[in-house]
Amino acid sequence: MPRYFSSVALFFAFNNSSLCCKLTKCCCGCSLQTGSKVIGVLSLLAGVTGFLLAVISVSSLNLQNGIHEQLASSIGIILGALVVIAMSISALVAAWKNCKPMLLVPWLVLNALSLPILIASVIYYKDRWLTVKEGGTCSGTGFIAWGLIVGGIWFYFWLVINSYYHQLKAKKKPPPLPDERTVMRFRECENSVIRVDQMLTQMEA
Repeated sequence: MPRYFSSVALFFAFNNSSLCCKLTKCCCGCSLQTGSKVIGVLSLLAGVTGFLLAVISVSSLNLQNGIHEQLASSIGIILGALVVIAMSISALVAAWKNCKPMLLVPWLVLNALSLPILIASVIYYKDRWLTVKEGGTCSGTGFIAWGLIVGGIWFYFWLVINSYYHQLKAKKKPPPLPDERTVMRFRECENSVIRVDQMLTQMEA
C-alpha cells in the first residue's frame, strides 16, 4: 500500500507539471471523450479476455500432478484481469457521464506503472529474443518491434486519457471570483450610470 500511495503522489506531481504533454483531440479528429470511451472499451475487452483465458487455464489443470506454480500464475492473472476490468469500468463511467475526473485516476496510475515494465521487459530479454540464425537473420526482431509498437500505442492511449482527465478538471473548476479592485470599479461605474440616468430624467422633466 505505501508503494501504491507513493506512485499516486508521483503521478499527481508529474501530471500537474509542465513536462506532461496534453492533447486537444484524439486520433481521426475525435474528441477526447470519444477517444476515452473507445480506449475504455478496448481495455475492458482485454481484461475480460485475460480473465476468461486464465479461468480456462485453471479448469484444465490437473492438480493431482502437483502443478502448483501454474495454478498460482493463473490466479495472479485472474486477479490482474479483475483489476483491469474494474479500472476500465471506472474510466468508462467517467467518459460516459463526462464528469468525475477522479474515476480516471486508477486507470492512469496503473497504466503508468505497467508501461515502463513492458518496455523494461523488452529491453531485458532482447538477448534471448535476438538469436542469430543462418544467413545472418535474427529471430525475435519482429517480437521486439511488436513490443515497441504496442508500447507506443499504449503510451498514446495514456496521453488521451490523461488529457481528458485535465479537460474534466478544467471543466469542473468554478469561475474565478473578482478581486476587490474590480468590484470597486464596477460599483463606481454603476453609480456613474445611475447619476447620468437621474440627470437625464431631471432634464426631461
